[in-house]
Amino acid sequence: MSRRPSTTTGGGASDRRAVDESVHTPTGRAPRHPIRPSAGRIVDVNLIAFLISIVAFIAGIWIMGNAFYVEGFEVAVFIGGLTLTSLGFAVPIHVLKRIDG
Repeated sequence: MSRRPSTTTGGGASDRRAVDESVHTPTGRAPRHPIRPSAGRIVDVNLIAFLISIVAFIAGIWIMGNAFYVEGFEVAVFIGGLTLTSLGFAVPIHVLKRIDG
């Protein structure tokens, strides 16, 4: 039969202090986010960039689909839609990694 540790150790304050020391830094403040200290600003930038990327991607697909209805400029409109779709991918992959870091 295995023994389970007792929940009442009698330590009281020392147990609470051990928990507090593991959560807070020596200055008494809660530690900042280790990767992004100003996480609120970066989340806002990421949200805006995400919305721009999604809009560019969807608009590019729509433009590529409608390129065949533009007489005389089919290739130019299709390449424009392809470029816009590519930009929809390029913003989160290449630009945001430089903003986050």
